[in-house]
Amino acid sequence: MNKSFGISNLHVVLWGLKHKRDSFRFIFQGFYDALLREGITVSWVEDSPKSEEVIRKDSIVIGVDVASKHFAVISGPTYVTLNI
Repeated sequence: MNKSFGISNLHVVLWGLKHKRDSFRFIFQGFYDALLREGITVSWVEDSPKSEEVIRKDSIVIGVDVASKHFAVISGPTYVTLNI
């Protein structure tokens, strides 16, 4: 299915909340499960400086304020944020 939409090489990064109990964590879990089910490459990373290594120029990075202490904003990727 994803090839028909031209997203076969799509890479999504979910920033933070992987191990933190927060309502947004459950939303991220839904994103993660749905993206995997559709065959889209998804990386769910911790809110740490080291996580920036996962971001590619063509990534879509999703982040939220409750996990943005080390949120990496670099040139190239597309960002989807809430309250950052």
